[in-house]
Order: sequence, then structure tokens, then C-alpha cells
Amino acid sequence: MEALLLVGGLGTRLALPNLPKALAPIQQIPFLKILLDQLTHWQVSKIVLAIGHRAQAIVDYVNSLHLPIEYSWETAPLGTGGALLNALSKIRAETFLVMNGDSFFDLPLAPFLELHRTHSAVATIACHHIEDISRYGSLELEETGRIRCFQEKRGESKPGWINAGIYLMQKKALEAFPLRSCSLEKDIFPTLIPQGVFAYRHSATFIDIGTPQSLQDAQNVLKSLVV
Repeated sequence: MEALLLVGGLGTRLALPNLPKALAPIQQIPFLKILLDQLTHWQVSKIVLAIGHRAQAIVDYVNSLHLPIEYSWETAPLGTGGALLNALSKIRAETFLVMNGDSFFDLPLAPFLELHRTHSAVATIACHHIEDISRYGSLELEETGRIRCFQEKRGESKPGWINAGIYLMQKKALEAFPLRSCSLEKDIFPTLIPQGVFAYRHSATFIDIGTPQSLQDAQNVLKSLVV
């Protein structure tokens, strides 16, 4: 298994001085280390980091870990979709993992991969059920788990399934997209829906670090992962 980790985000809401969002400290450990440990636990054979904002800080940190990691550099902000497309040349496997660099979801890899293969999906999205989706976009699902559509964030407080930031993708399905600045969630996935995009529904520890409050929450939620 190969994995692409999207860590090029600006993190403007966090106001971290001199730090990219992926290096936000969780109990004094960079958040990126938690994600890399998860990939190591899954025995991922190759990791590619899509880097942009304050990229050198990420490279310097990863070099200190002595891990065999490759980099896909952005010379200008490309968004999550553009970062994925820009990194495709680094990926050799037809099926590969993609992870957002600002969220953690504790899921088992084997059944996730099995569902993806069983449905011959072009993409499978790990999904988490929460009681209040007002801060997130949500997913409308068929009974089979096939994704019917993506609902934009509406500020509406109700339960639902949300995108938990881990994906299995088919490289061939992405090669038709022209390289441009775009969103994985708003531009890539909706275009792929007719070809078969499925949800892997799982309940486990989920946290994102996109806001100061959620970063603070992560200090307790992820404490067991860094001690």
C-alpha cells in the first residue's frame, strides 16, 4: 500500500506562528507524527507528503525522523484536489491511500480496503457519524453505502455522516483531471460519483485540528497516542 498525505494547508484559522498546520503540537508532539505513526502501523510501504505552505519546516522535521518519505512540492497553492493531482506522478500503485493532514480517524485498514475492492469503487471515503454536522459538510448515502451526493455545510444542527479525511483512490480515475487548483471534496469527488464512490462507515476516535477549539480538544482526545 502507498499513501499520500496532504499537508500543504495554510492553517490560517489556527494562527500558528512560524508553523504549518501539520506541525501543530499535540501534547508537545507534532500532529504529523501521529499520522505517520498510523501509516507505519498499517505497514504502508511508501509515503508521499504533498507540501506547500512552510514546506521546509515539514521537510526538516521529517528528516529528523529518518523515515523513507518522498515529497510532492507545490509552487503555488493548489487546494486539496490540486495537491492530489500534482502528486500522482509519485504514486505507482493503482489503489492508494489519501489522508488529510489536519484530521485523525482511528480505523482498521483491512476492512476499509476490502469494502473498496468488493464494490470496485473508484474512491471510498472513511465516514464518521456525529450528532451535530453543523460545522461540516455531510454525505447522503444509499443503503449499499454508495454515496449519492455531498451536502455543503449549512450550519444545520442534526446527526449525520461526515467525511473523516481518509480515502482509498484508484489512480486511473484521477488521470483524466487536468492539473489545476481545486478541492478534493467539492470538485474531484462529486465528478467521480457516477463511476462509484462509496462510504466506509465506522465509529471510532475522530478529531480535526482545523480551529483553535478543535486543536485544544485534540490535546485530550489524542493524549493516549503521544504518551
